[in-house]
Amino acid sequence: MIECEYQQNAELFIVEGKSAANAVSVVRRRTDQAILPLQGKMINSRKCTVKKLCKDPIVQVMTQSIRSDGLSKFEEGTLRFEKLIILTDGDVDGVHARSLIMLFFYLHMPWILESKKLYSVYPPLYQIHSVEMSDTLYAFSRMHRESLLKNLSLEGIGCIESVHYKGVASLHSDVLASQCINPKTRAIRQISMADCARI
Repeated sequence: MIECEYQQNAELFIVEGKSAANAVSVVRRRTDQAILPLQGKMINSRKCTVKKLCKDPIVQVMTQSIRSDGLSKFEEGTLRFEKLIILTDGDVDGVHARSLIMLFFYLHMPWILESKKLYSVYPPLYQIHSVEMSDTLYAFSRMHRESLLKNLSLEGIGCIESVHYKGVASLHSDVLASQCINPKTRAIRQISMADCARI
């Protein structure tokens, strides 16, 4: 885990692996933004026993990291962070990873959802730009990209360049900072019990 300097109003980014953690570390605020890289995919909480969950190394690391008492348990307690922010890749595998993390909190630590501490931020999959445009556009799915390109074409905008990002670690640092990390510009969404119930 990559710690931050202060705990008051701090945020914890839950990311996939060391590469993503290293990328986030470059652009985060060291004062109040910590990073937890998960090594491997979260276990499916719906398909295993609580006993198996408690022995899972990823679950142990995550629960110990977020609790102020440092214990690996699911019972209600005090969190070290004001926000737990899931930041996984924007592709299908990343969506699945995010769903498994959400499912774990929903089934075994629902008090975190009820206290409105769990969030998700969505990295762009595509960057779209043209010399004929003043702003850069970002698409978060293939369908979103196609819709944006169609609208640009209807507006008569040409010379369009499209960049495909393969994951959080592949995002340019300025894009990662503005779209995912900076609280003033990122697109963040609070995760509710209803969101998790649909998984």
